[in-house]
Amino acid sequence: MVHPYTKMMRSLWSKHMSKQEQPIGSGKGNLPVINPNAAGIDIGADRHWVSVPVDRDSESVRSFACFTAELYAMADWLNKCGIETVAMESTGVYWIPVFQVLESRGFEVKLVNAHYVKTVPGRKTDVLDCQWLQKLHSYGLLSGSFRPDDQTCILRSYIRHLRKQPKSYHCYLIKCDRPNTHIDSLYVRISLRDVSYRESAKK
Repeated sequence: MVHPYTKMMRSLWSKHMSKQEQPIGSGKGNLPVINPNAAGIDIGADRHWVSVPVDRDSESVRSFACFTAELYAMADWLNKCGIETVAMESTGVYWIPVFQVLESRGFEVKLVNAHYVKTVPGRKTDVLDCQWLQKLHSYGLLSGSFRPDDQTCILRSYIRHLRKQPKSYHCYLIKCDRPNTHIDSLYVRISLRDVSYRESAKK
């Protein structure tokens, strides 16, 4: 015979697990939409996948190439769909041009850590990464990584360049010294041949 307290604990645990397994945005207890004008971008090496709310365009998911013209076309499409804030996920440096273009167009851009996105439960297997980013960002569940302003980025680039200068000078000196060493060795060989020729001529 099972104790009533055990039955009660099992019932509470089953209710808790059913809430944990429930996908975001389905069933009862939907999360409130914090950013209704949110979009999600999955950054790739050759193409970027962009997702907007389904009621903004007949094709809510589109892909754009990495060329500058395509990035401006992406910004125009997002502006047409009424997007105000964008969350993007990237593991490399391909996000920098996209970030700069969208920020120059007046969008609020957030660079999201891929590890934090994967740890959020409730994702379905048939949902693309950009759609999942758009949904999480619309619920306000994503926080962007720190990105300094443009002036700070320019100053940081100058400082990094100046720090690399001593190492670059050393490499250039080594490269310049190699031809001199080769010329010196060639001069020594010619001198030795000249001396040996003179000695043989005397004999």
